[in-house]
Amino acid sequence: MLLDYTEHEVLIFFKQAFKRIDATASWTYNATAWEVERAQTNPILVTKGILEDTDQFNVACMLACTASHWGIVGIGIDSDTVNSADIILAHLVASLKVVASASLKTQLAAGSHSIYWLEACDSTTSITFYGQPVAGYSQSGLTGLVWC
Repeated sequence: MLLDYTEHEVLIFFKQAFKRIDATASWTYNATAWEVERAQTNPILVTKGILEDTDQFNVACMLACTASHWGIVGIGIDSDTVNSADIILAHLVASLKVVASASLKTQLAAGSHSIYWLEACDSTTSITFYGQPVAGYSQSGLTGLVWC
């Protein structure tokens, strides 16, 4: 049976899935202000069409420092200095590597959006962030799923 498109509404839903892995072995940061991962200037660009389902974003990154300080990662939606993540987990103890993570479930407004991987830390010492310190065994990155 053929549909008469003048009489029926047809909605097509699709999703934009993305993944950004940082292949850099490591970098350091030492400020409490949120900044884009490794001071990158190229966000992930997504377009939201239909406001139907929840959009999801996750970031995880290995961190280390030489003393007991903290480091965190976050998710910026249309901002490279404001964290929007609703769950953030990180804690550092001297000479221990840990995985910091952040996640966000939200419904983006219709239109184009920039998604940023953010980082911040205790400003009293440098925190080492690891992208891919051991190829094949550890990768840090930002992932997301946007329903359109």
